[in-house]
Amino acid sequence: MLLWTLLPTALALAPVVDFRVPGMDKVLSLTGRHVQPLVEIHKVLEVQQSLEVQLSLKASIQFSETVLPLMTDKARSIYYLNLQIGDKSSKKEFPLLLDTGSGISWIMNESCTSSACSNGAKYSSSVKTSKSFSLSYSGSHVNGEMVNAAENNLEFVLGDLLKLTNYSFGLALTAPDFFENFNLSGILGVQARYDDREKSNMLHQLYYSGDIDAMQFAIVLDGAATNGTLGGLFIAGKDATKYSKELASSDIQYCDVLTNDQLFWMLNITEVHSNKNTVINGCRSAIIDTGTTGMALPMKDATAFHEAIFGSDYIGDSEGNFAFRCNATGNVSFVIDNHTFNLPVGNIKALAYELTVLQGYCASKVQGMDLDNWILGASFLSEFYTIFDLEHSRVGFAPRSESESESESDQKPESD
Repeated sequence: MLLWTLLPTALALAPVVDFRVPGMDKVLSLTGRHVQPLVEIHKVLEVQQSLEVQLSLKASIQFSETVLPLMTDKARSIYYLNLQIGDKSSKKEFPLLLDTGSGISWIMNESCTSSACSNGAKYSSSVKTSKSFSLSYSGSHVNGEMVNAAENNLEFVLGDLLKLTNYSFGLALTAPDFFENFNLSGILGVQARYDDREKSNMLHQLYYSGDIDAMQFAIVLDGAATNGTLGGLFIAGKDATKYSKELASSDIQYCDVLTNDQLFWMLNITEVHSNKNTVINGCRSAIIDTGTTGMALPMKDATAFHEAIFGSDYIGDSEGNFAFRCNATGNVSFVIDNHTFNLPVGNIKALAYELTVLQGYCASKVQGMDLDNWILGASFLSEFYTIFDLEHSRVGFAPRSESESESESDQKPESD
């Protein structure tokens, strides 16, 4: 999701659990086309997975002080870290959404009593606060006050040993409506720049406290649809580069972050094409956002995106929602800083529609919105080993190691 850094008011997008929308059948009827049922429709089989099970990667990586588990929900719509917050003698665990589109971190305060605050743990200790903050997530507002950990003798701990002691974060008096769908306590924001006066950049503060040896972190997301809560890896410091040798199938290709007032991890896309069909003419700025589930594009670009991939065999409504054939294949190529990154069509495929008239159509994870920039979220990132390098102001990508997914014969269907 997107947050504008430490402004009196901020805006944001929310994660999406289900991209299917009502009324898509009416859109199809207006096209005059008739759905031809697929020869065979496979049901996605769900497999139980415990935290001890490794990700679907060829490499086996052990958790350590700099290699932490990224957790997820059943729909793979969010990726979060469990943090411990409190004084040296007593701490409480808080699940926080990892969000590279956010300039601040915040946690729900105990004074929040709305239904959006009912699922996650809330902060209950008395603290000294400073200035106020205000955020908006698709029209749902979040307000609160900033807190400095050092001034309140608090530790903000990732894993066992990554301790943020001189770190500023927010205590929220309200929570966005989408929190009703998740067991979250707040947001763990990581911006693309830092300000020594604010103390709100997690990477900067960890580096200068000596807890990490480089101002960078990597993520690798496991896109397999399972019931397990292990969703990937968060790797901090120089280990982010080290483990790319095992978790990526080629060298990391780095792309420079564009200068921008909002401190986003924003990159320059010069070309997007599929099946020799061009999606855009000219450059686009793209925000790399771990807090967004799919991809969001300006409305015209979103339409051109689907047309280039699927020709006329897709459905789109006036609100920026799309659907395409569930058996569609192929790749979409993104050229960023003269590097080409290929994204399989399967990465943008969401759940299948259940209405008979829409049989064989799946919702698209690419949405059209009233935006100036592109937003590339988890559906894009799940294909790559991704490094966010704060010191050198760049983002690096490489295809993640090939999946060792189970064959259908190895999977067990869920019981009725």
